[in-house]
Amino acid sequence: MTENKKTIAIEGIGIDSVGKIAENITDATIQGTSTVLGRICLPVAKEIGLWLRDKMKLYRSYNIINTIEKFERKRFQNNVEDNACANPRIIHEIIENCSWAEDPMVQDLWAGLIASSCSEAGTDDSNLIFVNIISQLTKIQALIIRYICEISVKCKFRNGLIVSKDLIVIASDLTSLADEIDIQRLDLEIDQLRHLGLITPSSGFNDSDTVNLEVTPTAVALHMYTRCSGSRLSPVDYFKVTEYHPQSAVIHVPSDGTTEKI
Repeated sequence: MTENKKTIAIEGIGIDSVGKIAENITDATIQGTSTVLGRICLPVAKEIGLWLRDKMKLYRSYNIINTIEKFERKRFQNNVEDNACANPRIIHEIIENCSWAEDPMVQDLWAGLIASSCSEAGTDDSNLIFVNIISQLTKIQALIIRYICEISVKCKFRNGLIVSKDLIVIASDLTSLADEIDIQRLDLEIDQLRHLGLITPSSGFNDSDTVNLEVTPTAVALHMYTRCSGSRLSPVDYFKVTEYHPQSAVIHVPSDGTTEKI
């Protein structure tokens, strides 16, 4: 094994440059991470503080610390109050899952979810909806979701619910974004996003069009993107949506049973 590719198996996982990671996880770093968690969820912070000191869990500890550092930035960006706290069940689930996420993009999703879990009462458990979804995302899927949620044209129905207009992209642009030239792999990633309910049923490759493909984000994806940005706003407010969906005309039903659009 070459000197610049040192790998040690910890808990069955190959970790590059473990020695360097060990040097970075000092007592001060562990204490700092525990302090940050303690501000929003003390029960979990005490458990994690002890857990982080177990060097056999070095790989997972490093991922948690990186995620918490990102959370601090998200907290500041979204003006999360210092006295805000989070539901212990949510924080426990997020910490457990983010400990396995070494990709910065996925860590950023978890960090934002922690920030948006914080509230004055600390009882909101709505982000549990997204914990299971994010835990199943690959790096490529996370990249695609961020991309399509940012570039899609959003509008809303008359009842105020958000929806995205159909999003058609050039297939080669998506392969470049994902840094994946294997069309089979990319097709599989997109199929999984559809299975998770993050893109519409009509999204995916079309055998009659090898140049373009549809990747329209669902309302679930837009809600998740908003929460993973660290915001507790509704996606309509977060994306500043003002345009109504063209098919959301108000239907008036007169007493005689006939219908007319108004």
